[in-house]
Amino acid sequence: MVSFILQLVTSQGKNVDVYQEATEIRDYTEAFQKQTEATIIGLFRMHYLKSLIIPMTTLEVLRSW
Repeated sequence: MVSFILQLVTSQGKNVDVYQEATEIRDYTEAFQKQTEATIIGLFRMHYLKSLIIPMTTLEVLRSW
């Protein structure tokens, strides 16, 4: 966390308060890391299946030529 804050200070300038921005980025990163594999699998729900089948089928057809 310390090196991250130093990078923010370097990019923002020495006279800028980066504490709030660092806290927001840390919270977002922690929340992202806590996501489970189930949320990734949720991307492939039936709702999105049609959007995946068409391009994948097209790729397979082109590959078989």
